[in-house]
Amino acid sequence: MMHSFTAYLFSVDSSGYAFDRAPYQWLAFPVLDRSRWPGFDAFCAWQDVYLMSLLFFLSGVFAWPSLERDGSQWFLARRFLKLGGSLLFGVAIVMPVALYPVYRLSAADPSPAGYIRAYQALPFTPNGPMWFLWVLMALAVVAAAHYRCAARAVEAAGSLAASFESRPFLAFSAFAIVAIAAYAPLAWAFTPWRWSNHGPLAIQLSRPLLYAIYFLLLLVVGRQGLGRGMLKADGLLAKSWRALLGLAASTLALWMALAWLALKLGDGAPAALPLLADAAYGVAGLSGVLLALAFAFRFGGVRRPLVGAVADKALPVYLLHYAPVVWMQYGLLDLALPAVVKGAIVFVSALTVSWSLAAGAELAGIGRRRRAENALATHARPLS
Repeated sequence: MMHSFTAYLFSVDSSGYAFDRAPYQWLAFPVLDRSRWPGFDAFCAWQDVYLMSLLFFLSGVFAWPSLERDGSQWFLARRFLKLGGSLLFGVAIVMPVALYPVYRLSAADPSPAGYIRAYQALPFTPNGPMWFLWVLMALAVVAAAHYRCAARAVEAAGSLAASFESRPFLAFSAFAIVAIAAYAPLAWAFTPWRWSNHGPLAIQLSRPLLYAIYFLLLLVVGRQGLGRGMLKADGLLAKSWRALLGLAASTLALWMALAWLALKLGDGAPAALPLLADAAYGVAGLSGVLLALAFAFRFGGVRRPLVGAVADKALPVYLLHYAPVVWMQYGLLDLALPAVVKGAIVFVSALTVSWSLAAGAELAGIGRRRRAENALATHARPLS
């Protein structure tokens, strides 16, 4: 959803926007529209604070049960096949298709041939929203190493996760301190916004330790088992969703205010101000992750067919959505519509297209498997 709205952020400066020159602003904001709405800034800031941490959290939760079921070798084989294949598809197919309209916005030669030359001349291989797949592969190796060499340590650390139900304030404080320690030093060293791009591998330099900590700490939670401790559907998280909503909203507002003030003051900001903003980011991210879990436990039990249909194809929809998003934003540039309307059109259209493509690919795959099975059965049928 966030990518559907980035073209309409009120706070983004579009000056110096070029496809073939640094700082390559299109990596974060591929299309920028004249129609803007500050509400999208608040929504995207909230998504930025917690969403990727939640993804690594969930991956860590399910990693340990998978390791126990498959063993480290099969676990890594499955992960690398699924994640590596998805990354290769995204980099080789989705991104070249997605970025052609971005190139046309600033190109002297807007032809496909000119685009191919400019794309090949980039000092990196754009991977867009697929960047996290290689990080998940690296963390899968770490999880497998823990399973083989430090299983007892992971089991012993389960007391931290188990304490959340009995001592939530202590557990939250411990998680928050670890998150701040993982994020703030790197954010201080590299700024919160700087990215590193090498070939198809990209990472936001302030966040690798933060993502690793979420993955590893919640590897411990997953060791406790689904439906136990923090993962109880009727546990403390579900019962505390109102309090967590207030906490998430207040810490998000605090981080946004501190980050805005630090950017506004620039070099004249007190030395402590960026550190306070970075600490607030760590707490806001943790609050957002817990709020998302609380909402899932509290309201996720209600059957919603449309949500279920999308969730069943979550990974292919995610892989495919970026190209429809960028093309729709590009196509709406010259229409005099409010930003809210454009954002809604982009979101609904991109979701429909990417889900339809994912469903079509799934049906085609099922058809090929059935034809292969029928052919095999025909050849295997004994002669009369």
